[in-house]
Amino acid sequence: MQPDIDKEVKRCAAEIHKISPTSRVIVFGSSLDEKVRNPRDIDLLVVIPTSEPLKSVRRKILSIPRNGWPLDIIVIPADFLEEKIRQGGNFYAFIYQEGREIGQNSKIPA
Repeated sequence: MQPDIDKEVKRCAAEIHKISPTSRVIVFGSSLDEKVRNPRDIDLLVVIPTSEPLKSVRRKILSIPRNGWPLDIIVIPADFLEEKIRQGGNFYAFIYQEGREIGQNSKIPA
């Protein structure tokens, strides 16, 4: 990940964790791919605990300030992600396999 993108991803993750401290923030897409010279945006998947109120948490997360990079943020509850991973072969399972959780240097552990 390019240094300026990495900095913005970490800033966004910190803002998200202020809203939902136990959420998981996963970066995915072209901004993660070192082969892409000019990524256009930052893609984040935010997985919030099922016990948190999805609509209000999503609204707060989607209103975090943007600093230079366009952000695409998807907010879902943990039980939804777990079901999609079990089903396999879908967009969320792909993100889980190919994305990187913020704060970790490797792929998301299975």
